[in-house]
Amino acid sequence: WTQVSMIQLGASFSSPRDQDQKDFKPPPLEDLVFRLDVVANGYILKIGTETKPIPKVNNEYNAAVLLTELSKVKKKYPEKAGIKIAISDDIMYEHVITVMDVGLKSGFSPELLTGGPN
Repeated sequence: WTQVSMIQLGASFSSPRDQDQKDFKPPPLEDLVFRLDVVANGYILKIGTETKPIPKVNNEYNAAVLLTELSKVKKKYPEKAGIKIAISDDIMYEHVITVMDVGLKSGFSPELLTGGPN
């Protein structure tokens, strides 16, 4: 945490305007909305235009159901690599770690968003 590093950016980060527009193809499923919101009353899974709430059971987050639902998404969209996760400010750290672990178990790379759920 105390060292400062630099990342050298190469041509792979060039914008499509720098290339011929007809040759530019976004990665597969780049624009498919796939997001998990962790809120006080449970999880809210968003896939495309579908929203699936996963409420708490006995005041506990239901990680087992979340794993099942994420596994279904991975089976339906095997090329989708990442899941964006938005966490409310009042969520305890242990729940954040659990959600990230469930994401990894289901085959996704968790990406935490700043600002919390909208």
